[in-house]
Amino acid sequence: MAPSEQIISLPALQDDTRIRIFRRTFPPMEEFADMHVDAYVIVTERSVVICDTLLSPADMAFVMQHTRPDLTTGRQLLVLNSHAEIGRAHV
Repeated sequence: MAPSEQIISLPALQDDTRIRIFRRTFPPMEEFADMHVDAYVIVTERSVVICDTLLSPADMAFVMQHTRPDLTTGRQLLVLNSHAEIGRAHV
């Protein structure tokens, strides 16, 4: 199954269309079967904020496909990863 087939867009929280939720479900054959991770897109007057980036670049391509129209008005794109560790900094 392609990553985009494992991502769904959930209804807005409390019918607030400025908040969009994208959910990526782990494939059933993996250790984390049936678990999921969410990404939130928050659209404000001046910015589009993405909180968490799901599991892969392909996942984010799906999210960006649905978010790109909100960036054409000059809004700034901000990305926040709340819990991912990409690498360890050497201090």
